[in-house]
Amino acid sequence: MNLRIRCGLFLLASVVMGWGAPAHAHFAAQPPKDVYLAKRIAEVREATARYQDLEAARAAGYVQVTGNLPLLGYRFVHPGITSFAYDRPVGLIYARQGERWHLAGVEYSLAGEAHPDAQPFPGIGWTREPATCRYTDWHELEGVSREKCPPRHPEGAPLASWQPPRWFIRVWLWYPNPSGMFARLNPLLAPFDDHSLPPSGFWTWEAWDRDVIYSTRNHNVAGWIVLAIGSIMFLQGFEIRRAPWLRPSWTVLAMVIGVLILIFSDPEAWPVGSLTLVQSLESKEVFEHKLSGVVVLALGLVEYLRLRRTLANRAWGLFLPALSIVAGAILVQHQHAVSNFSYLGRANLPHVTEGITAILIGASKVLCDWRIWQGRLAALNAAGLHGATL
Repeated sequence: MNLRIRCGLFLLASVVMGWGAPAHAHFAAQPPKDVYLAKRIAEVREATARYQDLEAARAAGYVQVTGNLPLLGYRFVHPGITSFAYDRPVGLIYARQGERWHLAGVEYSLAGEAHPDAQPFPGIGWTREPATCRYTDWHELEGVSREKCPPRHPEGAPLASWQPPRWFIRVWLWYPNPSGMFARLNPLLAPFDDHSLPPSGFWTWEAWDRDVIYSTRNHNVAGWIVLAIGSIMFLQGFEIRRAPWLRPSWTVLAMVIGVLILIFSDPEAWPVGSLTLVQSLESKEVFEHKLSGVVVLALGLVEYLRLRRTLANRAWGLFLPALSIVAGAILVQHQHAVSNFSYLGRANLPHVTEGITAILIGASKVLCDWRIWQGRLAALNAAGLHGATL
């Protein structure tokens, strides 16, 4: 294979990996390099420096509205600020260590269902927070109106207030955030969590535990199926001719995984949860899960049709490695807002390792098919590994 084709292959991989980048922006939004933005951030720091003293913030009119939320800390809000102003953020975010309070960031917010037209920080979008019922023990539940709020939280505390839906932008000016200055949550606040409140979106710790069990079961089922696929394809590498049913069996299992992901990836989302399809896809996390289901389903279907000679064009042979590289690029950057890993303040290593594996699988498949990498080891590598893409 000549140098031009090899360069083209690596260029294609680079383009595909770049295409997956927007998925990362959901959790780790990063603004473009901009002198104006840097100057504006410096002005915000100067305007809010005095609020490093919590008593100064209280004297200025900020009142506590939440308890210690996981990866977020305590939120203080000024009820008199109803419009946007850089030097007057609606909210302040604090972390607490014993009796000491540390200012971590600021929050700008606008009430209403309609998406704000203004973009105060170039490249940074607004995040929607649904209407919330707040209780005297700082627990929260979603509620479309105050009348729809349960008078008591499942753990017993009475209703304290109701917050209408709003849009917000958080800026972590006073505490480092590996997920980005404008990220929704901050993994480095995990050590400050006292487990007094469950992660956002969960009524109780019991609900969180049920979600963990649900997620673990899904991953275990998918893992066993992937192990079966890898075993089948590894056997194909030895060219076992006495079992012709092995050839299409892995593609059927791949389609099964795709369907399972589409249906059961998120218990709150369509089609098993209470959210409609449109509402479900508004969450980038859910969207990426559904997209991965479509990718796996399409991969299995195309390979099945290729084995049956229905798709005979050689170009279809690029479908599997291309999808492997695309899926791997997305998986490397995919993060849950609050997961078993990010909640504990650790890197989301399973996604990274699985994504890198998928990219290597796609690349090795192309290298083998184009005879850049030849021999028995190459054949076993391509056959035994690319099932793990799923």
